[in-house]
Amino acid sequence: MVNVDTDMIIPKQFLKTTKRTGLASALFFEMRTRPDGSENPDFVLNKPAYKKAQILVAGANFGCGSSREHAPWALLDFGIRCVIAPSFADIFYNNCFKNGILPIALPQADVDRLMDDAERGANAVISVDLEKQELRGPDGGCIKFEIDPFRKHLPVLRATLLSFLLSGKKTRTDDMTYKILLLPGDGIGPEVMAETERVIHWLAKNRGFSFAIEHALVGGAALDAEGVPVTDQTMRLAHAADAVLFGAVGGPKWDNNPFDKKPERGLLRLRKDLELFANLRPAICFDALKDASTLRPEVVSGLDLLIIRELTGGVYFGEPRGIIELNDGTRRAVDTQVYTTGEVQRIARVAFGLARLRANRVASAEKSNVMHTGVLWRQEVQKLHDAEFSDVELTHILADNCAMQLVRNPKQFDIIVTDNLFGDVLSDEAAQCTGSIGMLPSASLGEKTGSIGMLPSASLGEKNAKTGKQPGLYEPVHGTAPDIAGRGLANPFACILSLAMCLRYSLGRLDEAKLVERAVEDVLDQGLRTGDIMQPGKKLVGTREMGDAVIAALNALNR
Repeated sequence: MVNVDTDMIIPKQFLKTTKRTGLASALFFEMRTRPDGSENPDFVLNKPAYKKAQILVAGANFGCGSSREHAPWALLDFGIRCVIAPSFADIFYNNCFKNGILPIALPQADVDRLMDDAERGANAVISVDLEKQELRGPDGGCIKFEIDPFRKHLPVLRATLLSFLLSGKKTRTDDMTYKILLLPGDGIGPEVMAETERVIHWLAKNRGFSFAIEHALVGGAALDAEGVPVTDQTMRLAHAADAVLFGAVGGPKWDNNPFDKKPERGLLRLRKDLELFANLRPAICFDALKDASTLRPEVVSGLDLLIIRELTGGVYFGEPRGIIELNDGTRRAVDTQVYTTGEVQRIARVAFGLARLRANRVASAEKSNVMHTGVLWRQEVQKLHDAEFSDVELTHILADNCAMQLVRNPKQFDIIVTDNLFGDVLSDEAAQCTGSIGMLPSASLGEKTGSIGMLPSASLGEKNAKTGKQPGLYEPVHGTAPDIAGRGLANPFACILSLAMCLRYSLGRLDEAKLVERAVEDVLDQGLRTGDIMQPGKKLVGTREMGDAVIAALNALNR
């Protein structure tokens, strides 16, 4: 069948939701169901051999029609990971890459061969090798395909390096053991990390792979027990790990400590020593929480923006710095904002690369009107854009105006790229637009990837020569919340969702990442709320109860 449009993939009556899950039953609804609502046994995806299909072979101009993303969402929710056709509608083709589906365009003759292979039913085994850009059929025949080198290294696609089977059976053996370092930190950090660790143990028990977990102290807890915000031994564990999960650091107890004894210095050292230059902070408003935001529901409903913050340069690391005594008895404090061409273009390249998978637009925020580093930032971002990413829409915005626009109309943005200081401020503001800072995760990623990791930029594609590991630290955006620490009231979702980002970016476990994210959405849909997101008519629960609900949701989804 040719010209299968998005209305055929998912009819308009199913488009009222902004959730990306729960749409499998709507896929090809008018073809899969009879007028009385019963299942049409003659439709291919209703046949037993194809009910767990992961590859869809289709006719020309697949995905034409509207620009809605619900079409790839429905395919993905059903289990489709790859679509093969002679041609695709451009918007649908880009939306596939954005959402984790591999679209492969092949000559009609090759598609016809695959159609013949597919008719073998449960014996129709087709493997997709993304690295070699090859398809192999059940008789061992090989078909080469082309894919943009940049898209080839995206985290949403790297999972397709595994073999896909039309019958839904996988050839992969999940005997991998991942080394994870847990750094709970201070305040509510240990409480939310405990619930996240429960999810890790659930994954190990139910998803066929294992974890080697190390625990260590950081921040105020490390200061009290070990005398420094993070020890050299903990840093060695971090370098050896496949990923680091971080809770939160700081609190009133250590506010008057000398600068080098501040709890936050432990986090800064982790970022610096692991060379984590790219901080990805999504700000997504879950549909169930659109009324929890201090902004009007229509302003935040459907919000899905990404702030990309440069993490290892700028005023937090520039020299000279410090407080000095003057001859007249007064004091002077100095912090130095420093950026280089390489630092600016490195983070901008990540932003432009990710933009090609999203709405293809980037807003670059700086203060070029009053700061020399802002002038450099704007010039270098523009230079890289003109040389390598002219297809991406780029706008420049002053950081203070960006802050105002985030509360005025946050959905005007898709990706914001900015420096360390402004990124710190703007990402917290964007988080609050979603209803609660306690809902939002973050990922801090390095320039090089190990054999496991799967990073979102063409520049992030080689093994770290020193460690062979993927530099990746994952942490909730929220702080230590000392006012509720130790009382079992904290919202664990941001930490659990940080684990989902870890599964996606450092471990390459795309299916498990989506499973965890859907479990969180399902718990919200059940009406359970911690105090920070409490709404009228919902049920107030504590940290442990929310963790229990996530485990129950995972069990239900995994059946």
